[in-house]
Amino acid sequence: MRLPFSNKARLPSNWSARWLVVLLGAIILFVMFIVASIELIHVAIVSQPDCVAHDRLGEHNTSTVLAAKSAC
Repeated sequence: MRLPFSNKARLPSNWSARWLVVLLGAIILFVMFIVASIELIHVAIVSQPDCVAHDRLGEHNTSTVLAAKSAC
């Protein structure tokens, strides 16, 4: 059984190949974005920065930069 206008509904082969490449590229970029985001979130949750030695207000005020509030 042939559908009416079935030949007119087909896209030229090179045009559909272009869309396939564009769609595949978009999917790859999207997956890379998701994987990179997951990696950044994982590193932010897992890593804990070490305490940095710094001068406190009233102690050896040799530097001009002081910590506002020590977390250590």
